[in-house]
Amino acid sequence: MSRALHVSEQDIAELTALGHQIEEEFGFAPATVLLHQLSNVVRRRVPVRAVRPGPSQGLARICFADGTVFQVRGRQLGDLGRLAVTAMRHPVWLVNYHRDRAQVVMDIGWSQGEVSVVGIGIDQAD
Repeated sequence: MSRALHVSEQDIAELTALGHQIEEEFGFAPATVLLHQLSNVVRRRVPVRAVRPGPSQGLARICFADGTVFQVRGRQLGDLGRLAVTAMRHPVWLVNYHRDRAQVVMDIGWSQGEVSVVGIGIDQAD
C-alpha cells in the first residue's frame, strides 16, 4: 500500500491499466492530425525556417517555410537548443516521422546530423 496516498498496489495497477487504455483510445486522435500534416511537409520537402521558443519551458515551435508550425519537445536534454542553433547555420529538413504509442516522433536532419523530437501539436504561424 502507498503510504502517502493510502492507495493499494491493486488500485495502482488498475489505475495504470486504465490510463494506458485511455491513452490508446484517445491519444491517437491528435497524433493522426499531426501525422497528416507531417506527411505533407515530408512529401514536399519543405525546409525548416526557424526554431523558436514554445509557450512553456521545454517546448519549441518548429516553423517550416510553407507556414506550417509544430510545437515540439526534445527527447533528450539539449535537443531543442542543438536544433535551434543548427537551423540558423544549415539547411534543416523533416527527414522522417513515426508514431510511438500515442506520441509522434519527428526526425529532423541536416547534412551532418539528425535529432529526434516529439510532436506535441500544430501551432499557428507568426
